[in-house]
Amino acid sequence: MDSNSESLPNIAFEPAQTGSGTPTNEVVGNAAEHGTFGKLKVVPLHLRQANALVERFHRHHKPIRVHKFSIGATKDGKLVGAAICMRPACRSLDDGLTIEVARLVSDGTKNVCSLLYGACTRAAKAMGFLRIQSYILDSELGTSLKATGWVLEKTGCGGTPQGKRTNRPNGHEVTPVTFMTKQRWAKLL
Repeated sequence: MDSNSESLPNIAFEPAQTGSGTPTNEVVGNAAEHGTFGKLKVVPLHLRQANALVERFHRHHKPIRVHKFSIGATKDGKLVGAAICMRPACRSLDDGLTIEVARLVSDGTKNVCSLLYGACTRAAKAMGFLRIQSYILDSELGTSLKATGWVLEKTGCGGTPQGKRTNRPNGHEVTPVTFMTKQRWAKLL
């Protein structure tokens, strides 16, 4: 580990582990240095930790199976939010240089979503991605996305279960949210 990772706060959750079982912060580097928002701090997360918050707080999505990286937000040493980034769900947008914020969740602490969108953007840029995107329900306002400089690209996305369009089932679970239309927001890095 580099010396910058020593500046990460002592937070009240277990550190992410590499396959060898050793703590790691390499995914987002020293995010705490640039990721403060009042008393909020950005920390690296293991997918398991981020999914635990999704399971607990997300209104309409379940945890996911894979990710490129996950980022958390802490306040006074308590984990209050998480973001999970992965390849774009839409195959036609998966060009290898685009990453998607697939899940973003908070316990309701003010400014957590804006902090996490900003941290995901910085991490994606540092990893060499050229574009970052996310989908929200058409019924959501996108306030945190606007606040962090993202642009509304498209409305009315989705509404058709994956596999139904191509008649190739893929194992994705169909839920009521599957049929709701979404907005796609993006930012060039």
